[in-house]
Amino acid sequence: MSLPTNLDNTPTHSVSLLEWLDEDPLDGGNHCDIYKRRLNGKLVVIKHFRGVNPNRADVGDRLKESLKKESIRWMRLNHPSVCRVYMIAESFNCLPAVVMDYHPRGSLNNHITEHDPPFDQRRQWVLEMAQGLSSLHSSGVCHGSLRSSNVFLDTENRAVLADYGISQYINDSDFTQTRFNDLVRWTGPEVISPAPDQVVLQDKLDIYALGMTMLEVFTGKPPFSDIPSHKVPSAISENTRPMLPESIASNAELKDVFDACIRAVPNERPGASEVTAQLMALT
Repeated sequence: MSLPTNLDNTPTHSVSLLEWLDEDPLDGGNHCDIYKRRLNGKLVVIKHFRGVNPNRADVGDRLKESLKKESIRWMRLNHPSVCRVYMIAESFNCLPAVVMDYHPRGSLNNHITEHDPPFDQRRQWVLEMAQGLSSLHSSGVCHGSLRSSNVFLDTENRAVLADYGISQYINDSDFTQTRFNDLVRWTGPEVISPAPDQVVLQDKLDIYALGMTMLEVFTGKPPFSDIPSHKVPSAISENTRPMLPESIASNAELKDVFDACIRAVPNERPGASEVTAQLMALT
């Protein structure tokens, strides 16, 4: 199967997705199946959205239209720590699929679990995540589901943000799911227990998630790993702080960055560019 000749100017492409997705998926997420294919000689990931609620036949059409519009912005992104999106593939009888770069070194969380990298390498990855997030925000794109399983390593061992922007178009009740959604561990208190007339600032939610992902990178464990999933929302609502590893607790400057990212009041959290500058000063 081949991609359109000019990827940069083709935000959507009508293809037979059934021909692309003729084998078992490589992996899967809450709402999608993930396939690896070689297209035009290049390895790519095809993230194909799973079936919708049969009582919501309009969902697929709305998702297609939303992704078409957003993909124009995604395809203009150009940063080494932001995964490249090539296009949205669609077919008459299928939900759409996002076609993006394939990173053979795998996800950051798996790499940390398997290799136990040194402190300096972990700190470098956190910096690269902040740089990627700063690039997204400066282009008007919020990530929406930042955590280490959505960060991949490129061939130069650089952290690369993937799966950005998709979560805003997904309603859990509309899509077939295979896994419990545990994103609450990376979710700010303004979403879990919103104040009256709360305005959710998506970029500040990303900063909170960046702080929790930073913790995840240094511990190799999800935030609040000592608390059962069903008790995490209450802990966050009560402003309970996750346990810090010695690598953060004993480093005043690094702890300051983490503390700033997870402040309970969204407007008191720094911007991604400020976090980047603070982390660069530590290297």
